[in-house]
Amino acid sequence: IQYALIRKRAEAEVARARDSLTRFFDSAMDLMCIAHVDGCFKQLNPSWKRVLGYEPAELLGRPFIDFIHPEDRPATIAQVVQQSNGMATIAFTNRYRHKNGTYRLLEWVSAPADSDGFLFASAHDITERKQAEEQLARLNQQYELILFSAAEGILGLDLQGNHTFINPAAARMLGYKAEELLGRPSHSTWHHTKPDGNPYPVEECSINATLLHGMVHLSSTEEFWRKDGTSFPVEYASTPSYEQDQLMGAVVTFADITERKRT
Repeated sequence: IQYALIRKRAEAEVARARDSLTRFFDSAMDLMCIAHVDGCFKQLNPSWKRVLGYEPAELLGRPFIDFIHPEDRPATIAQVVQQSNGMATIAFTNRYRHKNGTYRLLEWVSAPADSDGFLFASAHDITERKQAEEQLARLNQQYELILFSAAEGILGLDLQGNHTFINPAAARMLGYKAEELLGRPSHSTWHHTKPDGNPYPVEECSINATLLHGMVHLSSTEEFWRKDGTSFPVEYASTPSYEQDQLMGAVVTFADITERKRT
């Protein structure tokens, strides 16, 4: 009787554990699956319909390679071989065909195959994230093209007034190579002296005021100083740069107005 009671209690514990695993498996937002090294799906959670449009029953028993983008199949097969040899898969990506014919980019995590050849894996749909990253990369490329093709000098400064970027026009007008200015303080490099030859205290500098108070400053009565010690009259704008409402530095755009003043 005692043995029967122990056995019954153990069976109930196993049933509860199995029920908990099933609820976890079915409620996961990520795509969860059990597959086999023979290449077929054995069990899928409901998220497959939400992400890829298929009812799990439409995929069970079918080779998963059939749903993978042709260009990604060799790498996927290599991952399965790797898992068969006792190695885990982390952050592997491939494209799965949606029921509507489009492809979704999935990022996989999978344990090594067990002794019976079963694979336990989960995948996260990163399609939108990847598209956002690609769009950001395109915007950054366009930004760089605009920055480097601009005729005006453009300088980026951090809150300490050190250079964070310099476009070719700015470097050319100041007589420096761009790499010579990166990380160097702006005021003591090219804004240290007033047009009358007197020292220009940094506390009186309107560019420095932008860094302190986050306000736009314009000027057409000052001079910037070249590497060779000569100067030229400039018209400039010092504009604060923010990141999530926090002042991060300033962008200075300027033009050499020597010819305008001469005219």
